[in-house]
Formats: sequence, structure tokens, C-alpha cells
Amino acid sequence: MGRRFASMLVCVLVLTATLSVSVLAADTGYYRRVISKTTHSRIEGYITLPTAANLAGIDVVDTEAAYNYFGLSPNDGSTWPEFGLFTAPYDSVKGYYVEGVGNWMVFWNAGTPDGWHTHHWPTKASSPAGSTGPNGGIPGGTRVYMKLSVPTNGTVVFYVSYTYNGVSNSMTQSFLASTYTGLSGVSATGYKNKVKRLTTLVVTHGGSYSKLNTWSGVSVGTAAGVHEFTTFCAESYTNYPSSSYIQVAPGYVLWSSETCSIVVP
Repeated sequence: MGRRFASMLVCVLVLTATLSVSVLAADTGYYRRVISKTTHSRIEGYITLPTAANLAGIDVVDTEAAYNYFGLSPNDGSTWPEFGLFTAPYDSVKGYYVEGVGNWMVFWNAGTPDGWHTHHWPTKASSPAGSTGPNGGIPGGTRVYMKLSVPTNGTVVFYVSYTYNGVSNSMTQSFLASTYTGLSGVSATGYKNKVKRLTTLVVTHGGSYSKLNTWSGVSVGTAAGVHEFTTFCAESYTNYPSSSYIQVAPGYVLWSSETCSIVVP
């Protein structure tokens, strides 16, 4: 993710309506989204996850969740496979499915054959000591590195790593366009490809928030290399459903580093 740090942006989203959607739909609900221009098929950087104290209103099992994630479009923005982290209420029936609000796990949605999918990582057994999820999860407040890339045409690699209590943990997952329908057209050179990053809150009622989602050192590029994610390589940004309540400091746009809070009164 470029591993270069720049001045921090602080944005606070204060939204007044509620949405009812499935927890499986990450690119819905309330969100802060930045999309790159075309010719980008790689995005990497750090996300410091909110602690449990900075999450509220994520209560309904299989319906409400918070996300921080990357997207990669193989067709100039027509479709968006997604890869990242989520936190949601623990489901005592499914058990492994979600890990409890405040603990974060890997998910992806790359199309058929498995659609939206949680990787069940890190599990309790693979987590460093201190994980508080029923089955594991990355504790809130942890600084996590994510990298989504296309090293060769037709192959997507998603890498996640973090250190907790002095112990490092990482995972790598590869996806072939020949297997996953949503990845047809992914290109090592970025031809007709775009990337994006999002912070999302999917809730059905007021009194909800996801605060202090802190992105840093975010870079974009191709298999040949990356550069800082700035306005020069960004196509658009969206604060949904409204930008009326967004505060940004220090007053200029720098997509490589910002702290986002989403508040639904």
C-alpha cells in the first residue's frame, strides 16, 4: 500500500436516514468511496480498524455490519468484485459465519461460484493471543495491511497481514478469472481496470455508527509498481447517501490517508 504516509484527513459522515439491506451487500448502506481512474489493477495500504467502543447499532444478525475493503473492476467500472474486512453480530446458529461486533474477518465477493464469502480468517487457532471473537477475528484497534493485485493476466491475489501483541499473522488468497466469473478481464497492466476503497456501514436503524476508520499509506498501480493514491489518479469519490454532513480536515483531498466516521443519528 505504498507504505508512504501523508497528512491525515478526517471526515465525519452524519446521516439521518436508515437503510435495510443484507449484511452480504458491502457496497450498500452508508459509505465513503473513492474510485481510481482506469489503468489501475492494484491497490494496497493500511487500515486501522475501529474498536468496539467506536461501533454501535450493529445488532441484527445477518443484516447489519461494518466494512473496510478494496474493489477491483475488470471492465471499466461495470462490475466490482470486493475484498476486505467486516465485523458483524455473532451468529450462534451458524457459529463460524460472523465473529461478534468489534472483531474483524476477511471476506470477498468475486462472483460465481461462491459469491459473497467469509474466509473464516483469522480463526481462534490462527489468531495471536488476545483475539476476543467467539471463533477468532482481528481485534478492533489493530492496524492491518491489505493488498489487492493482479500479478499476471487472469489472476487476482488478496493479501492481509497484521501484528497483535507482538505476534504477526498473514494470509494470501489467489483467485483465477477462469474460475470466478466476476474476474473476467483482470489485467496485470490495468487495461480497462479500476480499483476503489470503501468504508461502509450497513444498518437498519438510527443510533448507529462506525468511527475512526483510519486509512494510511494507500497506493494504486499495476503489477509494474504503485504510486500514492491522489486526486491525479482518482476518478471520483462518493459519500452516500449525502455529502451535506461531511467534515474534512485539513481542507484538501489526499486519498492515501484519511480517517472516516459514519454516524446514523
